[in-house]
Amino acid sequence: MVPSWIMLMMFTVLLALPMGITAFQQVSQHSVAKNNANTAAVATKKAGGLAPTVSTGRALQQVPQLRVTKEEHEYYGEAHLHGRTGINVPIHRRDVLFQTTGVASWAVWTALAFSQVPAVSAAQAQEVGLHVPPGVVVILGANGKTGSEVAEALAKQGRASVTLTRTGRDPFLTRQKLPYINFITHYPEPVSVTDLGAMKEAMDKLKPSAIVFCASASSNGGNTFAVDDQGVGNAAQVAKDANARFILVSALAVDRPNSKSFQMTNTLGGNFDGIMDAKFRGEERVRKTLKDYVIVRPGVLMGGKTTKLGATGVELNQGDYLGGGLSRDELAEVVVAALDSNIRGVTVEAYRKATRTKLQPDFPDTSGNERTGATYTELFTIGGPLKLD
Repeated sequence: MVPSWIMLMMFTVLLALPMGITAFQQVSQHSVAKNNANTAAVATKKAGGLAPTVSTGRALQQVPQLRVTKEEHEYYGEAHLHGRTGINVPIHRRDVLFQTTGVASWAVWTALAFSQVPAVSAAQAQEVGLHVPPGVVVILGANGKTGSEVAEALAKQGRASVTLTRTGRDPFLTRQKLPYINFITHYPEPVSVTDLGAMKEAMDKLKPSAIVFCASASSNGGNTFAVDDQGVGNAAQVAKDANARFILVSALAVDRPNSKSFQMTNTLGGNFDGIMDAKFRGEERVRKTLKDYVIVRPGVLMGGKTTKLGATGVELNQGDYLGGGLSRDELAEVVVAALDSNIRGVTVEAYRKATRTKLQPDFPDTSGNERTGATYTELFTIGGPLKLD
């Protein structure tokens, strides 16, 4: 007589197998299609032609409802799109595995374990290039906390970005289960902002509509003048060459050398020595090189996340008279709002209203340039025109 536990296992497998086969077929079809496309692209390139490219155009404006654009539909193809709370993304193996639970997951894992799905080799992937959607936003210095927060802020809106880091390390490597991870692609090669050639090569491949600069001096990545001065200038130049919008994350008080904030930060020593001078010079490089830019000067970057007030607790200003602190995810939301605005050639300071303080004792309590709004977008659209640089 067959033991009851064996009978139960057989019943479970029979019940889950159809679900597992269906899920596996989705994965297999996608893998085969992707492999065929990449193989064709490699063959084209080896034959002396160019691998297929995608026209990017300008950055898409923020919309209240997430939906597939015409360009994204043409790029991904009908067979590779699937809906998930109104967001459409290419299907990945991890999507199928995460969407299937219990015995169905066991069946999928079994099917994948014994499958011979064609795989794309590392050499093919490197030769063909990254698979990125039109209008992608490139984030420089994405290995830092601010850069990764910007990528997350975009992804939560269903917006695609590509992270670039000095080491080539993927900042989201250990965060693959984030519900919006499919909107974040990592450029696998090391790209330092101090290396103009490496940045040009990356931008030629990615064809971004916008570039966000979040890099800064570090103990291993270069001193202030290499990164915050010359590195910003390099990034501004590649943005100009790519006809891309440029958002620079700078620092509060760079215009106020007599303030305590400037003097304390500027004398940190080591690779950070002179960082405020370097950031000011980097800003000037952007202003001389580009027209389509926004410079965001955040106050002290505080730990923790956004307060319950959200955007209503944040204030923008101009003139470098007032400052304060804010969290990195608040800063990221300001950066995305700046990216989506139609404003060009301006510099703004950002901080929480509750932390507002004068940068110098002789400054007035208000500058007359304060801007608030119910949303981060309104920070840039309500309150009259911003002063141009």
